[in-house]
Amino acid sequence: MRTGLAAIAMLIAAAICRADAPRIIFDTDMCSDIDDIAALGMLHALADNGECIPLGMMLSSGNDDGIAAISAMNHYHNRPDLPIGSFKGAGKSSPNYYGAIPDRFPCAVRTRDDVPDAVSVYRRILASQPDASVTIVTVGYLHNIRDLLQSGADQHSDLSGVQLVAAKVKEWSCMGGSFWDANNWSFEWNLCEDGAASKYAIDHFPSAIVFSGYEIGDPVKTGVGYGDRTPAENPARAVYDPNYPDWPRQEGHCSFDQTAVLHAARGIRNYWDANTTGYCEVNDAGYVFWHDSPDKEHGYLIRKMDNNELAGIINELMFQQPFEGESDPVPVVRYGGPNDGSRRDAALVSPARVFDLRGRALGGVPTVRGDKQALGFGVYVADAFSGNAKAARELVLR
Repeated sequence: MRTGLAAIAMLIAAAICRADAPRIIFDTDMCSDIDDIAALGMLHALADNGECIPLGMMLSSGNDDGIAAISAMNHYHNRPDLPIGSFKGAGKSSPNYYGAIPDRFPCAVRTRDDVPDAVSVYRRILASQPDASVTIVTVGYLHNIRDLLQSGADQHSDLSGVQLVAAKVKEWSCMGGSFWDANNWSFEWNLCEDGAASKYAIDHFPSAIVFSGYEIGDPVKTGVGYGDRTPAENPARAVYDPNYPDWPRQEGHCSFDQTAVLHAARGIRNYWDANTTGYCEVNDAGYVFWHDSPDKEHGYLIRKMDNNELAGIINELMFQQPFEGESDPVPVVRYGGPNDGSRRDAALVSPARVFDLRGRALGGVPTVRGDKQALGFGVYVADAFSGNAKAARELVLR
């Protein structure tokens, strides 16, 4: 027994564990393009894999159907109770690719009137999180970020908006800007829709910002196969298929928003390089200009991985099926290499049984025998003979 437990201890000690899995707030316009809903599906898939913890969703446009789309995706991915907030101003509401969602899919909320103001939801979520633990992902307009930074103390926190963000937010992954020619003024839709809001948000944000610019997602074409690889119950399929009905002759759709989500959950990896020297200036029209000095906590992604290879990684997450039952957003201990989302053979030592957070056996072990006890961040150990998982857990965690 002690020999087996010692082997488990060595195995777990050698694992790479993401105890700091990003806690993500997803802020989307869910209006003028179809990649928003695919990015949200990716976020749920990454959470299913134990790679991130979704905390809530915000709408930054004036599109009521965007609220229904967020709710429908949360329902489809078995997270119907995630908080949703919305910008309450007169935001952009067309073109709208999400009009079919409310009447075709289960959704707990359908319009902006059905959810609280985004700032209140932001403040409630941030106040409840550990310091420097939250990643904000924006794949739309920056009204909500501006309004959050301008907010004052409320029932959720005595801190101002800037103070609260400085305390709780580790990083902002922003799908915005264009850095093809970084040292010239460049246009990109998300930031230019409300240039003044974008300028204020970026100028006053007190934590790190990493931009996934237009040039990062534009050549990465994804989405071909939604109709074949996902069920009709997937709201994202209902958005992609009608807008691209002849997929065999289509190369796919740009992955602007998906790259920001992938970066937020997995970091740079071998997907991109990054320039982190200097800072991004935004003018009143929302155009961006990269200055090489002074150095601030700004950076932008630079293309590295082959576009088709990156598209394959994104497609796998977009098409990944929700697992049945209660979602458990606890990170998984990984084995044998970088935390790239794969489940590697664990070279398990009998009689140990190691399971991921879905209760699935790693290393091809098909059954659960004995007690099952949460170990660390999402791995279960059960001793097949004694059932003394608690002892195994205590040994490993010493």
